[in-house]
Amino acid sequence: AAEAAAEATATVSLRTLSRRAAFGAEIECKVWPASVLLARWLWQHPWLVRGRSVLELGAGVGLAGLGAAKCGAARVALTDINRKALQQARENARLNGIDCVCAEHLDWAAPPILRAEGAMEGA
Repeated sequence: AAEAAAEATATVSLRTLSRRAAFGAEIECKVWPASVLLARWLWQHPWLVRGRSVLELGAGVGLAGLGAAKCGAARVALTDINRKALQQARENARLNGIDCVCAEHLDWAAPPILRAEGAMEGA
């Protein structure tokens, strides 16, 4: 009964782009069934993300990451290659009153180089 009540209160509202606005970004701007399943699974297991940082790769409009935020993630980074999808993900975060989310462009073919302080010394 408690699980059913928790699942009933875990709601994420989404807006998606119209077919015309999503032209050229149809893949990235769609809500994939796997993201629905992942968000629902997180709502049933919120302790896995509560208080943690979460990174969503290929976030599209952000459903799974927003679900993680609703489950109590401390920070959520939504990444995608498509700027239209990222803009929609940002709008969806605002729509849901979620402020621990950032949405950033990430191209897996040209990832940013991350360097720990001093890690490259002497290389």
